[in-house]
Formats: sequence, C-alpha cells, structure tokens
Amino acid sequence: MNQPLKKWLKEQLEALVSVQRCSFTATASVTLRTHEPDLIVYMWTGVRIHIYIVGEAYKTRTIKNIIQTDTNHGIGSLFIVNPAVLPKHNETVKPEEWLLAVHALTHERIYTYNATQNGLLSLHLEQIGLSENFRTMYDAPVIIRQLSYSRATVKPRAVKGFWIVAYFGSEPSPKRRTNVEDYYPPRAQSTHQTPPNSEAKHRERPPEPPLPTKTRLESAYDLLGVKPEATREEVKSAFRKLAFLVHPDVSELEKAEAEVRFKALTEAYEMIKSANDWP
Repeated sequence: MNQPLKKWLKEQLEALVSVQRCSFTATASVTLRTHEPDLIVYMWTGVRIHIYIVGEAYKTRTIKNIIQTDTNHGIGSLFIVNPAVLPKHNETVKPEEWLLAVHALTHERIYTYNATQNGLLSLHLEQIGLSENFRTMYDAPVIIRQLSYSRATVKPRAVKGFWIVAYFGSEPSPKRRTNVEDYYPPRAQSTHQTPPNSEAKHRERPPEPPLPTKTRLESAYDLLGVKPEATREEVKSAFRKLAFLVHPDVSELEKAEAEVRFKALTEAYEMIKSANDWP
C-alpha cells in the first residue's frame, strides 16, 4: 500500500543521525500480530519504532491491540492516516473514536500525507467547549528533522494506558497553527472564477520564519538518544550501550561504516562532557 510514500519516508528517516536503518520487513521476534507495520525503524539507541500507514478507518480495539503489542515488546508506535478518511481543514466535526485515539497517542495530532505528492502534514483536533464537537486545524508540512519516542500516559478511556509512542520532532505537542489551504484544499471547490486583477488574487501571506537549525551540541544529544537535561551517568550509560553496537571490533556493520559511526559517537560523547565540564 502506497509504496512511493513508504519509500520516501524510508529515505527521509535513514538520513537522520539517530536512525540506524529502516526496513519494510517485520521482525520474526514479534508474532501473532493482527496488523504488520509498514515500516520498521531501528534507532541507534536500540529501540525500534513501528510506523503504520492507515489506509481505512480502524476499529478502536485494533489501535489498542497494536500499541499494546508494540509496547509489550519495547517498541514505539506511530500512525500515519490516509487523508481520504480525515476531515478537511477548518471544519467542525464529531470525530470517530479511533481518530481520537490516534490523536491522543501522538500528542494531540494526527499525521497524514499529501495524496498527490510525497510529504506529511499534521492535523490537530481542538475540542469546542465541553461538547463532542471538534474544530480541525492542519499545520504546514512536517519537516522530518527528528524522530522521537517516549513513554506517555494516554488518558482517553478507549486507549488508556502507559504506552511507548513516537512522533516527528522534539516538541511533544503542536505549538503553532497556520493557514494551510495552499497545502490542503477545502472539501468543496468553488466554480466561481476570480477576476485576474482582484484583491484576493494578489493578497499574499507573509513568509513563514525559518525553522531554527540544530546546534552541534543538540545533534550530539540526539545521536546518543538522551535529553539535554540527562545526568552524567545517563549519558555515560547511553554511550556505552551504543558503543558496543558500533565498535569496529564487535559490530555486525561493515568495518568502514562501523568506524565512521563509532567516531561520530565518540565525538558526540566528548562534546557533551566538555559542555558540562565533566571529566
């Protein structure tokens, strides 16, 4: 299903410094699964993340079964939903229970993709008062600069639990909303032709401010898979665990690749120690 999207997503993720490799083939260690992941991501920290491309509406119990199985095996889950089963931008809707479940599992957002070209968007559902209705808001295209995972307490009753979830970026919840009609057209297209010289045609939206680039120190923390507030022992433990995987003398990687990975890992560790004045 959606092979171009899967191939594009694999290329994007394998370019991240925190990702060791990606695979379309599920591992044999996880058995009796009702739904196989579309993409398996192997992090340098040793954690796996399963990405599911949801092509049609799921039952809520299916979502619960997937995250329960993954978490029980120490695997993070991330869902990307077909735009055909999602509401459009700036609508008032009463979402199905399974969509609210996915929304809660990904820190109040639903990842989807552009149906005509490769690229990801995220949908936020904002509850209207205490009603069962929500307003839909799409963010601008997702820039895949980081793949994060964490243990999260999910409160909605249908998927209530303490699960390993994954998401793109370092922020756990959406911070900024933007007008995205340029990326995600509304459901109904008007047949009215706008006069060429009308004010509407020439009205332009101010350009988005550039996203901040990561510093070398931030990239070093990413490579070790720890947060900037991690203690000296946590950083040291993460380095030792990764070093065992990539050291040229013991790694299963090709010797040249192992040497490059080990050197980058060592430099990241030394940079963090220097920044914190650790011996």
